[in-house]
Amino acid sequence: MIIHTIDLEFQGVRKVIAAFLVPHRDGVVLVESGPQTTWEALKRGLAKHGYAPCDVTDVLLTHVHFDHAGAAWSLAKDGSNVHVHPKGYKHLADPSRLWNSAARIYGDEGMKLLWGAMQPIDESKLHMAEEGQVLKIGGLEFIAHHSPGHAKHHIAWQCGDALFTGDVGGVCINNGPMEPPCPPPDIDAIAWHASIDKLSRLTDVKRLFLTHFGEQQGELADHWRTLGSKLDTWIEFIEANSEMEHHQLIEHFTDFVTEERKKYTGAESCYAFANPAEMSVTGIKRWLHQKEEVAKT
Repeated sequence: MIIHTIDLEFQGVRKVIAAFLVPHRDGVVLVESGPQTTWEALKRGLAKHGYAPCDVTDVLLTHVHFDHAGAAWSLAKDGSNVHVHPKGYKHLADPSRLWNSAARIYGDEGMKLLWGAMQPIDESKLHMAEEGQVLKIGGLEFIAHHSPGHAKHHIAWQCGDALFTGDVGGVCINNGPMEPPCPPPDIDAIAWHASIDKLSRLTDVKRLFLTHFGEQQGELADHWRTLGSKLDTWIEFIEANSEMEHHQLIEHFTDFVTEERKKYTGAESCYAFANPAEMSVTGIKRWLHQKEEVAKT
């Protein structure tokens, strides 16, 4: 099985967001669409391998965040079937709530700059992927592994010895540090550890494909162990400094993660786009608060 990594050159920066192209006998499968702002880069990436958007029979989304799914509607208009977690389905059928939620963080101008337009996908082209469901596409089989933790609507897609991990498999750019992306609103460290345990037990998987960024081989057990450890470290850091004002905590945490990122040549700017430190502060704080509220009941 051939897998091509398409660098979507998000905001003009390489190795931030990837889409993965998997040829089959009837066309190609695309894992992730990227945001609408990288549509031209996606078309160039397809053309490099002899394809156009109309050749994409199926789009497999790991989750509905804009950097992973924002351009899926454009592919659906060109005829692609779009496969998504049942909990993400409604957000692609009607993205208004998803858009408005994100706009509270980025503002309207930020949304246009970072993500671009997001239009509804006709329900005839939109399909729910249940846990363990096998999609048979052009002689290939893709297995949907529901894997919450980063988002409730997350799927890691397996095809043969390859696992497309979305964000539940972490961020690792230019052989830099392994990081868990923890933006609001759905971070759940307990669910994430359960997903890590589940996915690490897929013994037939030999290759991981991270949306941020690219193929990971070698000792995959080390990959999952390092990711789980870093998730715990970040949570402990936020807990230990929870009395700080929010803006001060963001500065403190940014310094903390940047110190490690700077050890890896060329990685720092990529990580700043792929995994903004301030988003993880907000996401982890929100999860800790929810956890505390549950403990009180």
